Amino acid sequence: MKKLILITLILTAGGIGCTSLSTLQGARTTKKGELTHTFAAGSYATEVTASGSSGAEGTVGEAIQLPMLEYMLRYGVTDSFDFGLKSSGTSNGADIKYNLMDGSFALALGLGVNMVEFTTTVSVSGSGSAESSTKITDYIVPVYMNFDMGGGSMYLVPKLIAKTISKNGVDENLSQKGITLGYQFNKEKGFFLEYNMVTWSEDVSGTSKSYTIAQPALGYVW
Repeated sequence: MKKLILITLILTAGGIGCTSLSTLQGARTTKKGELTHTFAAGSYATEVTASGSSGAEGTVGEAIQLPMLEYMLRYGVTDSFDFGLKSSGTSNGADIKYNLMDGSFALALGLGVNMVEFTTTVSVSGSGSAESSTKITDYIVPVYMNFDMGGGSMYLVPKLIAKTISKNGVDENLSQKGITLGYQFNKEKGFFLEYNMVTWSEDVSGTSKSYTIAQPALGYVW
């Protein structure tokens, strides 16, 4: 109980209103009836966009770099199928994963959703200020691949992301591409490092502009 309270407090302090990019897992699933816990710390770097699709608060065009603390809980439904719940404070997500191959090369397919809501105060000419609410929902389709190397395992996770940004009741849809490259120092539990990147384009004043979000992470699975 004390451990769960501590994790909750840490995540609340780390809640920064950004949609997490992290994968925090490779192709292997949690075994039937078992639970795994993952804690990770990283850094979220992006540029504030007019549509709010970066999930970061600030002035449009401003470069943002923020800390990211996360916790994920996974449960094995069968030996080859599991699901997970993940939180970084204000950003919350869930996913399912089905393992197709599990040898020196492991392969899995997944489906996930990640959501964040935040409110900003904007200046209104002649009226002082007003609150603007934004809700971002990511629907994620990843493909997980593991390549065992010595005592550890490298994992590669390309993903497609369908993003919906709801700003003051008006929805905008974006398509994004993402990639995760990670290394687990043991094949399953223990420490891991990963680098996450997502790219997309938006129309800004009639011109297509490309954006990138990067999020490295160091974590531990037990």
